[in-house]
Amino acid sequence: MARKVRKVTKAKTKKQGEGQRHEDELQAIKEKDPDFYRFLVEEDQQLLDFTADMEAESEDEKVEIDEKAEKAPKEKSRLLTLERFEQIRSSATKSFTAFKAVINAYHLAVRSISSEEREDAVKGDVEDDAVRPKRSNRRRWQSMTIDSEATFSAILEWCLANFLGLLEHHSGSKAEDSATVDPTRLPRWNRVKMVSQFFWDETLALLSHAQTAEMQEAVLRTCSDARALAWLWPFKALQRRYLRACLHIWTQPKPSSASTSSVSPRLLSFLFLRNAAAMTLLRDGLTLEALLRSVLRAFMAATASYSWRSLNSVRFMENCILELFRLDDAAAYRVGYVCIRQLALLLRNTSLSSKTLNTGGKVKAKIAQGKSNKAKASSKASSLANGKPQQHAKVASKKGKSAAKQSETLVSWPFVRAMFLWARLVSDLKALKDLAYPLYMVILGATKSQSSLHFAPFCLHGLTALNELMAKTQRLVPLSALLLRLLDMDLKAIEKASKGPDEAKEAVHIEMLLQLPNFEEETLSKVGNYICALFIDHLGLLSRSVAFPELTTPVLLHLRRHSKHCRVEALRRQLKLMISLVEESRQQVQRFREQLQEPPPPGQLFVLDATPLSRQRAQLLNRYAEHEKRCIEAETAQTREKRKCPKP
Repeated sequence: MARKVRKVTKAKTKKQGEGQRHEDELQAIKEKDPDFYRFLVEEDQQLLDFTADMEAESEDEKVEIDEKAEKAPKEKSRLLTLERFEQIRSSATKSFTAFKAVINAYHLAVRSISSEEREDAVKGDVEDDAVRPKRSNRRRWQSMTIDSEATFSAILEWCLANFLGLLEHHSGSKAEDSATVDPTRLPRWNRVKMVSQFFWDETLALLSHAQTAEMQEAVLRTCSDARALAWLWPFKALQRRYLRACLHIWTQPKPSSASTSSVSPRLLSFLFLRNAAAMTLLRDGLTLEALLRSVLRAFMAATASYSWRSLNSVRFMENCILELFRLDDAAAYRVGYVCIRQLALLLRNTSLSSKTLNTGGKVKAKIAQGKSNKAKASSKASSLANGKPQQHAKVASKKGKSAAKQSETLVSWPFVRAMFLWARLVSDLKALKDLAYPLYMVILGATKSQSSLHFAPFCLHGLTALNELMAKTQRLVPLSALLLRLLDMDLKAIEKASKGPDEAKEAVHIEMLLQLPNFEEETLSKVGNYICALFIDHLGLLSRSVAFPELTTPVLLHLRRHSKHCRVEALRRQLKLMISLVEESRQQVQRFREQLQEPPPPGQLFVLDATPLSRQRAQLLNRYAEHEKRCIEAETAQTREKRKCPKP
C-alpha cells in the first residue's frame, strides 16, 4: 500500500513539474506577444490544461484573458508573422508546446496551398499553369492567417529541414542511431506518435500539391532520406500512399521543369524507392517483393505510350529497376520467375485465341453451307430455322473480339519493353541466369506467333532483344533463320509494291513502330535496311566464335540468292557488303583455329577479339547511337515549339 502511495505521489509531482514547465514556456510568449498568446488560448484550450490540480487557476487566467480580448483587435492576434514563427521555432527544442505550435504552423502553410487550388479550379484557372494568377499575400485557413509570402516560404523550408531532428529530440532518440533505430521502441514514442503522423500527412499533401519540380525536390529531399523513412515506417497506410506518389513522380515527371531540374525529382523519388526497398529487409510491414511488383506495374503503365522523346526516360527506369533487383537475390528470382511466367501465359492465351478465331471462321463457313443445303432432313432444317446458326455466329464473333484483344496485348509497347527489360535483368544479375532459357523461349514464341509482314517491326524488336541476350550471356541464340524469313517476305513484297505518291510525308522510323503503316516501296526498303543491320549485329557477334564458318555456310547461300534478285540498289549493296565481310571473317576464324593449341574455355562463346564483321558491327552501333540522339533532339525541340504556340 505504501508503495502505491509513493508511486501516485511521484506521478503527481512529475505531472505538476511538467505543468509548471509548460506554464513557464507559455509565459515567455505571453510577455513578448500577448495578442498571439491570446489567440493560442482561444484556439487550443489544451495548451492551458497542465494538471488536474491547476484547473481552477487556468479558469481564472482564461477569464482574465477574455476580458482583455474585448479591447484588443482580433485580426492582429490571428496573424502569423515571421517574427512570431521565429519565436516559436527558437523554443521548439526546449518546449513541447512550441513543438506542437510548429507543426500547426506547418499544417496551416500546407493547407493554404490546397485551398487556393480549389479556388483556382472553381475559376477555371488550373487549365493553364502559365496563366495562373499569383498567390495572394494573405493565406487563410479557418481563423488563422499567414501574413506574407516570405513567412509562408520560411515555415515550409524550416519545417522540412528541421522537423525530423525535433522528433528525434522529443522522443529521446540518439543522433548516431537515427537511421537504424525503430521509433516505436523509443521511451517517448507515444508522446510524439500523433505529431509524427501529422507531419507525414501534411508532407504528403505538400508533395501532391507541388506545382513545380523545385517544390517536389525540396519535399523529396526530406522524405527520401533513410533517417526519415525510419519515422515513416510505423504508419503502413502512409507507406502505401507515399509509394504511389513517388512512383507517379518517377514515371511521369513534370514537363514544365524539363529545362531546369526535371531529373532531380525523379532521382530523389527513386532514392525514396531504393531506401524503402532496403527498409523492407530490416523492418516488418511492406515486403520487398510487393514493392518490386509495384515498381514493375508502374513501369509497364509508363511504357504504354512510347516515342523518341520517352526513350531516355524508359532507359532511366530500367537502370533503376536493375538497382532495386540487386538488393536481394532470393526476392529478385521469385519476382523474375513470376513475371516471365506471366509473359508466357500472355503468349499462350494469345495463341489459343488466334486458334479460336480461325475455328470461328470455319464455323461460319459450316453455317453458310447448312443454310444452302436444302436436301437435308426436315428435322435438321427446322433446327437451323430455330436460330442455332445465329447463336453460333454470335459466339464466334465474341471469341473473335477476345482474340483481337489478346493480340493487341501481345503486340504492344509494354510487352516489347518487358522483353528488353528482362533480357537485361537476366543478363546482368547472376541470380537470374537460370531464367535465360525460359525468357528465350517466350520471346522466340512471341516473334514466331506473328507470321505476317504487317507485324515485321514487332518481330524485329523481339529479335533485337534476343541478340542482346546472346551478347551478354554468351549463349548461342540462332536468329539467322528468322531473319532470312523476314528478308524473304520483305523482298517479295518490294517486287509487288508501288512507289506511292510524291507528296511530303513524315519519316518512318522502324524503331518506333509495332506494325507497318503501309506497304509502299520506301517503307519496305527501310524494313530491309533494318533487317540487314540486325544481320550484321548478329553475325558480328557470331564471328568471334570458333564455330562461325559452320554456322554461316547455309546463311551465305540465301544471302547470295537474295543479292542477285533484289531490285532495290541500296539494299543490294548492303547484302553484297555483308557477304564479303562474312567471307573475310570466315577466313580469319579458320586461321585462328589452325593456330589453336588448346580448346577454348568452356562456357565462353566469344573467343576472338576482333574480326571484319565485329568491327563493322561496332561502327554500326556508333552510327545508330548518333541517329538516336538526333531523333530525340528533333522530337524534343518539336514538342517545345508546340508548347510555345498559343492555344486557338
